[in-house]
Amino acid sequence: MRFSRLALLVLALSDVAHPQPLRINEDQNNQKSCNYNDTAAESVRDEVQIVNGTAVPVNTTTIEGSVERNFEGEKNSEESDPCDIPQRNPDVPDDPNDFQENRLTRERKLQTQVLNAVIWKVRRCNNWLCFGSSLTKSEFQHWEDANVSNGNQKDTYIGTLREPAKSQTRRLVLLLAGQNGFGNIVGGGIGDMISGSFNDWHQGWSSTTASETHPIRLNSWANRYFHFFDQGDTFIATSWATSFNWGTSAGEKQDIEDAFYNWLLSKVNTPNLEEVIIAGHSRGGCLALRLAERFNRNFAPQVDVAVMSADPVFKVGQSEFGAGFPQITNPLNNAWEGMSTDMRAEFQKEGRELYVENYVVGDNTFVLNSVKGLSDKRAVGTPFNMGGWYHQDWITWGHTAADDWAVSVGTSPSVFYSDALDWFNGSCPNPCPHGGMYDGAHCYVGSPPAGTTAFVWGGNYYYTPIGANGCPMTGSWYDGANCYVSDAPDDEDPFVWSNNWYYHPNWDDNAMCDAQWSAWYDRDNSSGNGDYELRPLHIPSPCGGQTPLDVQCHTTENGFIDAWSTGEVITCNINGLYCVNAQQPDGYCNKDYKVRYLCP
Repeated sequence: MRFSRLALLVLALSDVAHPQPLRINEDQNNQKSCNYNDTAAESVRDEVQIVNGTAVPVNTTTIEGSVERNFEGEKNSEESDPCDIPQRNPDVPDDPNDFQENRLTRERKLQTQVLNAVIWKVRRCNNWLCFGSSLTKSEFQHWEDANVSNGNQKDTYIGTLREPAKSQTRRLVLLLAGQNGFGNIVGGGIGDMISGSFNDWHQGWSSTTASETHPIRLNSWANRYFHFFDQGDTFIATSWATSFNWGTSAGEKQDIEDAFYNWLLSKVNTPNLEEVIIAGHSRGGCLALRLAERFNRNFAPQVDVAVMSADPVFKVGQSEFGAGFPQITNPLNNAWEGMSTDMRAEFQKEGRELYVENYVVGDNTFVLNSVKGLSDKRAVGTPFNMGGWYHQDWITWGHTAADDWAVSVGTSPSVFYSDALDWFNGSCPNPCPHGGMYDGAHCYVGSPPAGTTAFVWGGNYYYTPIGANGCPMTGSWYDGANCYVSDAPDDEDPFVWSNNWYYHPNWDDNAMCDAQWSAWYDRDNSSGNGDYELRPLHIPSPCGGQTPLDVQCHTTENGFIDAWSTGEVITCNINGLYCVNAQQPDGYCNKDYKVRYLCP
């Protein structure tokens, strides 16, 4: 099932359904504060002041339970009430044709506004000696249930930017920062253009502090998605530190992934979930890819999943996400090499419900040669596209600037979402450009004769012979060792499963995407001279008289039996099928056949 929207952007900011958190730096400099207990949590006021002859925006939006709007330097007066926010007229409907354009315009306009968010620790110390600790919010019980260590809970920082009613939520968005520090030391805090964090954001936090209010960086993915997804159906959160560190044990990483995954699911009634969007940098990119794969695996085809990773770093020693050698050379800088994995093997449900953009650098991020960005093993050039759902670009900005590249050069958050929507809304009824039939997951090519074993070798389909050199399948022949069937499409990774030949589908505007299969035709049987299922004899004319792109020939028996696996001598091509009795070893075609055509 395909929807018109993405379902998962992984962000993390705060919870509107809980009491007010600890706030800092409020009501200073004679600012006027206006508190609204609305769950929309957004400010739309455009206030400016003149500084050295330049108009500068001075309003801010603070997200957490209620909305705080601060207007610097504004005085009380009967003529001007800064808390008087104009409301939209509910009797004037929005023009659906202007929806996307209006959102983009509003997003650009609001980028001049300061967006504040309350960032929460998952767990804090109860006293300065840390004799005992406790969760800061009940919703973080997911970290406790997943058995995440107390130390890593204390070093996990999350904020919720938007939280509509659970019954109204259709989309999840999560934005993830890269690794902050080592071990259980977050340090001063690293700035990140995906999550929206600033450098030194953690400076001054005490072990007992539950939350602090911080600005979200302008032009960051977190800031821009807050303004872009403002229709009351999107949960948006940002995590400035995940504890999902490179040196963390494999078991603890799985626990942390479980906690984020179950926490996100708690924000939506899963039958209503339509889109998931996740984005991250470095180790945040690693967690983003892992979470996206999990949502795709568990919810496809109901839910569309889009993920952006900026130079994601995985631990080779743990074979994390299949990361390993050989290293792949960055074609834009031969001195840099990324680690490799098989993205097709990691994302088991590739298709129209999955969209991945991966930006890879390949420079060393640490003293170890294996701590670097992860590339697909096939991506020897740039840009690289696989199956239409996976897109990779090699970049040259360096690992620590990969998040900046993803924002300013690679793709803006709104363009990323638009590209993903185009992919999700596309149609490809036959994603098998090299023949065969799409079975809902892969392209089924055929089965070998009974008693033989199918395999792929040297880019070709084979099966083992019967006896010394018997190759009974029509069109196959003995090559001196085994029975050669046909060339296999190397670019689509042919494989064998359950003794059948397959290859991976390709939805990327291949020649078959707009094609449709005709009905099955069965006009004859093997009486007389044989079974003749020829296209000129079929009524109505297949494909409206156009030349078919492909053909499938099966027996009429129950089950999925290819004509070419019966061992009978047949001819099957776009002109139809025929089985001549006189050409059979026993003088008779023992099977009844049917055909259908792929029409342009």
